Amino acid sequence: MKKIFLGTAGAFFVLILVGLTLSSEYEVKRTKTISGSIKDIHKVIGNLRTWPNWGPWMEDDPNMKITSTASSGVGATQQWTGKSGTGHLTFTHVDPEAGIAYELQFDQWPKARARFDYENISESQSSVTWTMNGTIPIPVIGGYMALVFQEVMGKSFEKGLSNIARIVEEKGDSSLEIPQD
Repeated sequence: MKKIFLGTAGAFFVLILVGLTLSSEYEVKRTKTISGSIKDIHKVIGNLRTWPNWGPWMEDDPNMKITSTASSGVGATQQWTGKSGTGHLTFTHVDPEAGIAYELQFDQWPKARARFDYENISESQSSVTWTMNGTIPIPVIGGYMALVFQEVMGKSFEKGLSNIARIVEEKGDSSLEIPQD
């Protein structure tokens, strides 16, 4: 019995020690090549009114309530409430040729910074990179949570980028109609 207790205490001590050394900072980054122009890609990403059409979270929570102010340009803001909580994001930089940057916050977590970077590969293909950086400031377990968060969010980013590609590739330049404010 004493050996079991000492073994459990030792394992617990190792977990704490490792947790103290893990970084609580995270970076999630995924890239997708899309058959379409940067102009078409920006029409989909650069306007918050289109985000429910491709956002990976909408598939998981179709009853999510989303509101936005000024759907495009610096200062455009979106708020949401769903089964996994509340949050908001604000565009902080918009360049139709290079991408967008935004800050987002989920519930009471610290703000995270995210961006979409566009790169022209050829006349008919473009690359989109979706990146998010932040911190999970919880002693000991924050580093473990950051590792899990990177994996979970990475899958969501991959799904979102695939949805964007599907919209751009199916519609093409001539039929990409974006609602205006």
